Amino acid sequence: MRHFLAANTDVSWLLTVGERVLDGRRLYIDVVETNPPMAVLVYIPGIAISRVLGLPAEIVTDSLMFAARFISLAIVARILRKS
Repeated sequence: MRHFLAANTDVSWLLTVGERVLDGRRLYIDVVETNPPMAVLVYIPGIAISRVLGLPAEIVTDSLMFAARFISLAIVARILRKS
């Protein structure tokens, strides 16, 4: 469902801010933002990867989030097997 619905407005804005920061603009000076810097910085790897691959940043960000979930579940499963 995630790819058929529009992105959350907060996520869309933070992706836009991240793109502007990667383009050379300065956070809190050239780009108005009220969130702490980590809110923007967490999206920058997905934006950078999307630029290299030529894919939309939303799809890459979603893919990275799903990958993080699966990796987390695999780690938990391994811990539970050992216990």
